[in-house]
This record gives sequence, C-alpha cells and structure tokens, in this order.
Amino acid sequence: LSLGDCMAKNLRILLITGSVLAFFGMVVSGILIIEYFEPGSKIAGTLCTANDGGNSCTKVAESQYSGIRNVPLLGDIPVALLGLVFYGFIGSLFFLSLKSSLEEAHGHLTFIFLLLILGLVADIFLYLMSISFIKAVCSLCVITYGVTFVLFILTFFSLKNLGEGRNLLSKLSEYWKNKINQLGAKPSYD
Repeated sequence: LSLGDCMAKNLRILLITGSVLAFFGMVVSGILIIEYFEPGSKIAGTLCTANDGGNSCTKVAESQYSGIRNVPLLGDIPVALLGLVFYGFIGSLFFLSLKSSLEEAHGHLTFIFLLLILGLVADIFLYLMSISFIKAVCSLCVITYGVTFVLFILTFFSLKNLGEGRNLLSKLSEYWKNKINQLGAKPSYD
C-alpha cells in the first residue's frame, strides 16, 4: 500500500467510526426523548439507576429546563430532540463523506468540526444548568456529552489525516483572536 492508500484507509475507518458514534448518540437521545415524555420509563430508568443508584434522569426530565416550552403549534420540545437532530445530521455528514471525493470530505469534516465545537459549548452549558439549577446529573446526558467529545476528537484526527488538523485549529485561534481584538477586549491567559 502507498502512503496515499494508507491515509485513505485510515480516513475511511475514522469516517465509519464517526457514523456509528453519531448513530449511538441518536439512540441515547431517543431514549432521553422517551424519558421526557414518560418520566420514569423502564428503559431510561434501568440505564440511569444502574449507573448512579437513583434516577437522576427522571429528575432532569421533569425539570423546567429539559425542554423548550410552549412552542406555537408544536407544544413542548425536549432538548433531547435537538440532540437527536444534531447527531443525525453529523452522522449523515460522516456517511456522506465516505462517498465523497477527498476535497468534498474535507469540506464536510470542516463543517462537522465547527458544529461539534458548538455542540461542546451547548453540552457544557447543559451540564452547568444541570448541576447549578436542577442539582442532578443525568447519566444518559453525560453519555451524550462524551459522544460529542469523542466525535470532536475523531473529526480532528480525520482532518489531521487530510493534513488540515493543526491548520484548522490555527485558523480558528487566529479568527477568535481577531474577533476579540475587534471588540477592544484583550484575551486573558491567566
């Protein structure tokens, strides 16, 4: 095998792994949706109590923060539905990348990388809401946070495999430094 063939094989493995992980994230999000509409459901209850002895998932699902309330024509929308759509979209892009040219795959992976940065920020926000206001940490939610983090790392290595990993981080870092400087604020590195 040539170096190019090895890189293509490694990239293919990373893309398949990303597709499978995103599907797993969809499954866990689906279980969380069931828990939202049926607090204390058997499947979520079994998974949650096995991990922490109590049912923190039910406490989180019953909280006012577990959904977007009173959306016109739709009613309440569980936050987990956003996760289901997020993982479905990410998984679709990973799968699409398998069937694309290297240049197209690079574009898909760059977009995935940016979406996963937003996903990580959302996960951090949700975790902080959980510990600060709800006073419970849903173990299934934590699994989705882990899936997002692993997908982020996987996407970074996929981009690195294409020779863009460090380049992309440098570009993002430079972009945010410029934005901060435009606002007149100086970044603090304490």
